[in-house]
Amino acid sequence: MNPLPSAKRSFFLIPALALLTAFVVYPVVNTVYLSFLTSDGALNFPGSYINVLASKEIVDPRGFTRGFPFGALIHNVMWIAIHLPLTTFLGLFLAVVLRGVKGSTFIKSSIFLGMVIPMIVGGVLLRFMFDKDAGIVNAFLGSLGLATKSWTAYPDTALLALILGSVWLWTGFSMVLYSAGLGTIPKEIYEAARVDGDAVADVLQDHHSDAAADHNCRCHDDRVVGTEDLRHRLRCHRGRAGASL
Repeated sequence: MNPLPSAKRSFFLIPALALLTAFVVYPVVNTVYLSFLTSDGALNFPGSYINVLASKEIVDPRGFTRGFPFGALIHNVMWIAIHLPLTTFLGLFLAVVLRGVKGSTFIKSSIFLGMVIPMIVGGVLLRFMFDKDAGIVNAFLGSLGLATKSWTAYPDTALLALILGSVWLWTGFSMVLYSAGLGTIPKEIYEAARVDGDAVADVLQDHHSDAAADHNCRCHDDRVVGTEDLRHRLRCHRGRAGASL
């Protein structure tokens, strides 16, 4: 095997590795190095870590229940309980609805844009979205006659605003994963599920597959040979019956 083509292919990794090193590896290493220093720049290891770990603010168990409404630990549980199901099911819903739709590539790219933009930019967008005067969320609530306020500025609504904003940012990632997974499912599985009367297969099946199957029905003869042809004929009769209705 000639190693030259492999060596040439490795050059394509150089830009990605350079960016990864500059924006990920170096900041992590530099942060660890700075943690060994004092505010004056003198090396103080492990004294700096001992001072931090010995602080009452770090080891105080009351910190788990301090703050609105139940403390940071409950806030994380609430985040997981709301964020994870919403991103999962919204991503699946969008992947199914946009499958086979004309222009779905542009729509999916627009939804996935939340994952592409930096997190700091996403935070600024969320702040404007929930702003009292310029936010689209408050504009919608105002059109319904509801009270408006800056959601991120008040403790009772800041957590909910951040969770909903995070759902918007991460739904595109879930949608892309489900779209890729649905695209790898063989059509024979859909066919077998339809023959067995599974209604879920009708929902997950590609929208344009019925048109393609109807075209194949008109192009083939009516002789049945084997299980696959039986499934094919059942689809043909089903499509023709639906058309007659």
